[in-house]
Amino acid sequence: MSGFNLSEWALRHRSVVVYFMIVAVIAGTISYFRLGRNEDPTFIIKTMVVQAAWPFSVAGVALAVGTGPLLFVVQPAEYLVNRAFFWKLLLLCAALANVALFHASFAGVLRGARPVVRGVRVQAVLSLLLWLGVLLAGRMIAFV
Repeated sequence: MSGFNLSEWALRHRSVVVYFMIVAVIAGTISYFRLGRNEDPTFIIKTMVVQAAWPFSVAGVALAVGTGPLLFVVQPAEYLVNRAFFWKLLLLCAALANVALFHASFAGVLRGARPVVRGVRVQAVLSLLLWLGVLLAGRMIAFV
């Protein structure tokens, strides 16, 4: 019995799949910026709740950065010429630079001393896109 094979079709029609992926990302980005503001709570979340997550997030990033290179010890020559690996490292550096810039620019917002401004939201979206790029580039290492 040979039915429709979606994976085979997607491999044969890559341009169509890429087109729909790009349309989905653009539609998602547009819908994000069209969200109403009434969904935001009218109360202020205490700063202590936000700060409680910092030790865990810093430890998680340190653990990922420390153990990440161990994955590439097995075949270092192949990874050095892999374009997806290059893009992953480039996006990772950009994402970490974005985090440092965010903390330098909006330290008052993180402490709760200043209200959230549009720049915070824009930089948050940029951070989300950069980290998704790191994730996707990492997944593509095996296929390039």
